[in-house]
Amino acid sequence: MFRASRSSSTRGTSFARQAIWPNCDGLRSLDPALFGYVQLDDAVEAGPDMRHDTLHRRALPGHGILPLGTFLDTCEELGLTGVLSVEVLNDDLRALPTGTYAHTVADATNALLAR
Repeated sequence: MFRASRSSSTRGTSFARQAIWPNCDGLRSLDPALFGYVQLDDAVEAGPDMRHDTLHRRALPGHGILPLGTFLDTCEELGLTGVLSVEVLNDDLRALPTGTYAHTVADATNALLAR
């Protein structure tokens, strides 16, 4: 998911999910000048511990439950261009060799952006 300059705290993740779920109206209500960059990842169905989910169970862009296509379209509509960063905090992906991890994240992100 994309996040405006927010920390990776549970509060930041909760804000981001509310801003984009289900139709990005929360994002549309914000001043685009507040965004220094946009950060992308995806989410799985929430487990019992949101903090654990945030730090250990994020999904590759386009591989989770968030409406990232709508989100990307809304960002473009609002003129949010510039730096796009990808952050996927996931224990299984962390176990991969660095190069494999980087290629896996890049492939997923490129597939989402090419939609």
